[in-house]
Amino acid sequence: MPKNKAGGRRRKETPPRIVLVGDDSCGSVLGKQAKPVQRKSDWAKLPKLVKTLLCVLRKAGGQGISAPQTGSRLSVVVIETRKTVSRRNVAPSRPIVMVNPVITDRSGKMVMGEEGCLSVIDPDGTHVLRGKVERHQWIKVTYLDLKRRQHHNRTFRGFKARVVQHEIDHLAGKLFLDRVDWRHNAAKQLRMVKLKKKTK
Repeated sequence: MPKNKAGGRRRKETPPRIVLVGDDSCGSVLGKQAKPVQRKSDWAKLPKLVKTLLCVLRKAGGQGISAPQTGSRLSVVVIETRKTVSRRNVAPSRPIVMVNPVITDRSGKMVMGEEGCLSVIDPDGTHVLRGKVERHQWIKVTYLDLKRRQHHNRTFRGFKARVVQHEIDHLAGKLFLDRVDWRHNAAKQLRMVKLKKKTK
């Protein structure tokens, strides 16, 4: 094992992981309101945090992730949805990093669709729980970029709007399970899907 300049052994970094529902090791961060990024010390943490979020998101094969899902209380989300290049090829779109995102407007029309969450899986970690959730068809969001240079005002529609709403819910301490329509048979509303994990 290589040594550091002081002659001691380098401390092996703990690989980033996703905080799961019921995991109390992070102080139930999933159920708490995220803190806005304001202090200089908070901004200094963002490059490493965003790198961690992208690493975890890509390894899990997800399309969106929030800081609380990696144990951070900061108000940050990363969106990286897939886009179809051809009939056989699907490539990720350019990542969108949102700092302190706020939904400022939304459509009156609601759309039902299926969602899953990287933090809601079965005990053996092989299946993710999915359910049907009603979301706004389009939303307008204001947020800061990673370098804090300017505010962005952006409209998201369709599937990407669903992903953004899902992740912003995490910042408010909410899970998609809180929005599932439980008036119907739960067995029809929820289903288990094999979790696709990317391995090197």
